[in-house]
Order: sequence, then C-alpha cells, then structure tokens
Amino acid sequence: MDTDLFGNPVQATESPAGKKRPTTNDMDLIERVLHVACTDGYALIGPQERVYRTGAKDAHGIVELEYVTAAEANAVHQLIDTHDLTVGGQHHYRYRNHREGYGRSVLAPAKTHGKSARWAALRRPTTWGTNNTHEGK
Repeated sequence: MDTDLFGNPVQATESPAGKKRPTTNDMDLIERVLHVACTDGYALIGPQERVYRTGAKDAHGIVELEYVTAAEANAVHQLIDTHDLTVGGQHHYRYRNHREGYGRSVLAPAKTHGKSARWAALRRPTTWGTNNTHEGK
C-alpha cells in the first residue's frame, strides 16, 4: 500500500477501464502539473481519459493538444481524484496527427490556484536540490 505526502495510507485509484493508476509523492511533479493546469490547461480525450496539454488555437479556433508524459498524466488524474482539479465541459480539439474530436477540459478551481501559489513560494530544504518546477513546457 502506498502513502500520501503526509504518510497516510492510500490506495491507487482506478481508471475508467478498471486499471489501477499509480499515485505520486513527487512534489516537483505535482507543483509543475498545478502550474500548467492554472496557466495552459489540460484536456481529457476518449473513454480512457487520456491527458493532453492544451496549446494554441488554430485559424479556425480549434485548440491544439500536446502529449504529456505518463507520470504527468497520472498526476493529473491523481489531482482530479483529490478534487484539486475538476473536469469541465466538452470542447473541440485537434490531437494526434491532426485528428479532431471532442474532449473534456480540466479546470483548476480558485482554491487550487491559491494552493499552487503558496507551494511555489515555500522555501525548499537544501537537501532537495534545485527547484525545476516551472522550467520547460
């Protein structure tokens, strides 16, 4: 059995397909996911709710989606399960070699924006190394 950030026991959540999703205690990853959710955003595509990062709109107003790593996708689902992120309505997206279809947006509530800002402002212990939370995209 896994533990959460505070050492409490947690069980892995199940995906819609019935598979267990791994959870993470990596605060750098969680902070990075929250930062992206609060700025760029994520979208869930298909019945298996694959996670993509939202990008720019094209000339027709369709939002382009970018792949995310498996660890980032699992962290997004973990934050949805803990209600730090919520799933919104359907939107038209372009993804995976210019396929077009509908997906659901991932929203960051106001409490999550505040939590993300507080965590980003915390001073990190020197034993944690450098903070690469908001580097790269």
